[in-house]
Amino acid sequence: MRILHTGDWHMNAILGGKRIERSSDIIRSLEQIAAYLDERQVDVMIVAGDVFCDRSDPEALCSAVGEIKRIFTPFLIRKDRPGTILTISGNHDKHNFFQTLRHAMDLAPAVPTPEGILASGRLHLFHRPNLVKIADRVGTTVQFLLMPYPQEYWLKDLEYDTRAGQHRAKQDRFTKYLELLRAKSDQALPSVLVSHILIQGAKGQGDYRFGIEQDVVFSRTDIPTEFEYIAYGHIHQAQTPVANAPWIRYCGSVERLDGGDRNDEKTVAVVDIGPNGRIDDPEVLPLPFSPMARYNMANLTNPNVLSPNWSENG
Repeated sequence: MRILHTGDWHMNAILGGKRIERSSDIIRSLEQIAAYLDERQVDVMIVAGDVFCDRSDPEALCSAVGEIKRIFTPFLIRKDRPGTILTISGNHDKHNFFQTLRHAMDLAPAVPTPEGILASGRLHLFHRPNLVKIADRVGTTVQFLLMPYPQEYWLKDLEYDTRAGQHRAKQDRFTKYLELLRAKSDQALPSVLVSHILIQGAKGQGDYRFGIEQDVVFSRTDIPTEFEYIAYGHIHQAQTPVANAPWIRYCGSVERLDGGDRNDEKTVAVVDIGPNGRIDDPEVLPLPFSPMARYNMANLTNPNVLSPNWSENG
């Protein structure tokens, strides 16, 4: 089974106080991803959260959903090899956004076959933890442990007094759900973990470092690593957060979305998994991205000249 890992699309993102619309740049990257799906004959595309920008208004949301349908429907309806898209929710994805996308793609909620296999040729959306199986055209079956970003509705039975307390409660509940999925999983099948979380020490977002007050933070040892591949979203810089483990990967965002991304190269990853596990290290493929320049207005006499401290790309 050939899997492409992407995420952090942030459809309808807007840049800074100038309110610069980024949709055309993001769509350009999604079109390149669609080309890779065809060129590499991918079976499953993983979208590891943050499909949308949480500030999307209804008109922009409808436009974004239409673009997703236009770009990726050919992958889903391939006659010889219908593709499958697995999408989890990130911290920016609202449940009603997912429902809008599902309706636009003319999909009902995912229902597996009696054997527990999800239908191919469809986009499947998950905003709660789930364990699913997918079979490719030659019969290779892979199971996917789907762990979206932990939201407040996971915590209805818990009490917390502070933001940090809420994040710790989310961390505990996330860990509990993951253990439940692992216990239910078929040990004879290769497994892929798909999640949208922050691993402590991950690089990205410029020089800013998130702490428990700002986000739900997991240490490298909190998440088991026995999976054939771990597909992370949330951090915008593509990277492998665990040393010497190229199969544990943040896909990164598909475009430079703000100044924190200004030096990032944007990519997706493709990995092959056979009946006996991962066949090789992931292949990292480039995406187009926009150059970004930073101006030092205090030192500029001509606003059309870049600060000498910055190159055109950052």
